[in-house]
Amino acid sequence: KWTQIGVATQNWADQVFSANGSDAAAVPKDQRVAALWKKIYQCSGLWPFDQEENPVLVPGADYWSKQKDYLTGFSSYLNETVWTDMVMETASGTALHVPMDQSSRFYTISSLPNEAFYVTPAPQGISGTLVSSAPSQFQGQDIEGITLTFANGLLTSYDASKGKDMLDSYVGSGDQVTAYRVGLVPITSYVNQTGLIYYNDLFDTNRLCSISLVNLTTGQLMPVYFGTADLEVYGVTAQGFEIQFFQDGNWIPD
Repeated sequence: KWTQIGVATQNWADQVFSANGSDAAAVPKDQRVAALWKKIYQCSGLWPFDQEENPVLVPGADYWSKQKDYLTGFSSYLNETVWTDMVMETASGTALHVPMDQSSRFYTISSLPNEAFYVTPAPQGISGTLVSSAPSQFQGQDIEGITLTFANGLLTSYDASKGKDMLDSYVGSGDQVTAYRVGLVPITSYVNQTGLIYYNDLFDTNRLCSISLVNLTTGQLMPVYFGTADLEVYGVTAQGFEIQFFQDGNWIPD
């Protein structure tokens, strides 16, 4: 078992506020730790977005009890159906097929924040193309504009508009890279509503939809983000019915 806790530090606050545009960079250095704590509370649903100063924090136990019930109930609902395929598409070029079988389960991870539903592909693995919508990081360096192509579960080609050398380093020479899970997060997530990239997997994987890559030679992991305002996600049942999960980047109610 493990526990991951997001604690605002000066180094992390400097990274977040210096790398998120001019408005964020304008936050004075001596105010950044306090500003990051506010963002952490907002990401966790504990500081209402409409309260700027001295808010009455949402009662944590009550909020997260309801959130846990929602996440657990929705996972159970999704897992009542046997899915054979999940299709994800965006106007920017993402067109991924995630094969599923009776062993594929939707699940959540207990954490703060917590807005992601995960699913593990069937053994034959993901196929298709993914176009990233936000930076990934490897060894502390940004990789942007990522395009990944998969066939039979393995990465077959890739590119990046920035940090291609770092992506080369991650992929390695002759190494096999696959995607071991897909995370579904609505674009209206609390983390995304803060308007910041956190350069921290705990927060960023609860900000946008992602796939988690693993290099099968080195064991190194790297999430790649693809959530957009036009993302559509469909599930295909064992009976061949198509059911839409996401429309315009968000879960479809009911």
